[in-house]
Amino acid sequence: MLLDDIEKWLKEGTEDAQDLVDLPWNVEREGNALVAQHPKIPFILNVMEDENFIRLRVYTGIETAIEELKERLRIIRALMILNGGVDYLKFALEGINEEVVLQVDLGKKYFNKGMFEDSIASILTGMYMMVKALDMEEEFRDELFARLVGMVKERLNEGASRDDLIKFLTKRVGLNKKDAEQVVDEIMKSMNKDVKGYM
Repeated sequence: MLLDDIEKWLKEGTEDAQDLVDLPWNVEREGNALVAQHPKIPFILNVMEDENFIRLRVYTGIETAIEELKERLRIIRALMILNGGVDYLKFALEGINEEVVLQVDLGKKYFNKGMFEDSIASILTGMYMMVKALDMEEEFRDELFARLVGMVKERLNEGASRDDLIKFLTKRVGLNKKDAEQVVDEIMKSMNKDVKGYM
């Protein structure tokens, strides 16, 4: 299975990698599907394998079915215009709530690591283009911060020390030490953890 190779590529990375695929992603596997995330990447990557394709999906949480008609048309128009702007990538609506999804379908016959890297890069580019086209920069920053806080809380609940969390934020996320300390201390305070006890 090609999914085995993909899982290996994503798990065996290093923080100083030049290519996105070579970063050390956190990967969970369920059958023919992977869910991968990395603190420096602003999305959760879903990878599925079927008989003929490797399918990459990023679910944005933007549901168009609940929007007023004018706003819905504005979003759909922007996505259709963007569809021609990035190699490999297509924007689509999926599910009953018509969620905006970034998708790449790669034929297995010619699939390789370079193509997979290019696909992740195109999703990253497409994500930023979409955020800008839909005037969602502030919401996007808020979502990224919420995701980061969730990662820190998860590590804290697993027993990580304050120093471990600061190291995670400086080494893997790229924050400076002062900002990392502030983020960790605020999160620990909100969770009623003794900041001094974790030093």
